[in-house]
Amino acid sequence: MAKRSSLLQIAHTLHSARMATYLGSTHNDVARALDLYRWNLQLGAAFQEVLAVTEVTLRNAVDHALRTWNAGQPRPDGEGLHSPHWLQDPARPLASLTRRTRDIARRQAEDARSARPQNHPRKFAPITHDDILAQLTFGAFVKLLPTPDEDAPTYRAPHPVERGHENCVPAQRQSRPPGDRSR
Repeated sequence: MAKRSSLLQIAHTLHSARMATYLGSTHNDVARALDLYRWNLQLGAAFQEVLAVTEVTLRNAVDHALRTWNAGQPRPDGEGLHSPHWLQDPARPLASLTRRTRDIARRQAEDARSARPQNHPRKFAPITHDDILAQLTFGAFVKLLPTPDEDAPTYRAPHPVERGHENCVPAQRQSRPPGDRSR
């Protein structure tokens, strides 16, 4: 066990507001408070691991559904269909729903490419749909996945493209008969 003077030094490096909860829970026992703090850090790290996998899984499921949907949408000029690359060639309403998010993700993809070492095989490669997709976070999907709460400030009646999220999650597909898109 660490010496009391070492524990006090560690505790003093943390802000008093941060330590107050831990000290209060341990009746001001610094060693136990630091143990509790370390346990909280471990819990947070475990949550981040699950969150990272969940984020990638959700992103890929939504991407797959939107690629399929986007590729079936006619261009406004009537000259064929959009490509599946909804981040680079979005059909309506994706174009307006994702404009800012796509611009930010594209800039981040360009920054990531610029940061690659000179000998990287993709240092000078064009930015692809997958490069932009890799820059999207959970926050990017807020505008794509509607809330059922009509009282929420972000609520709006879902557009048909937004109904596509129902096919992204396998458990949802299994909970309804095939072809049943009702809610």
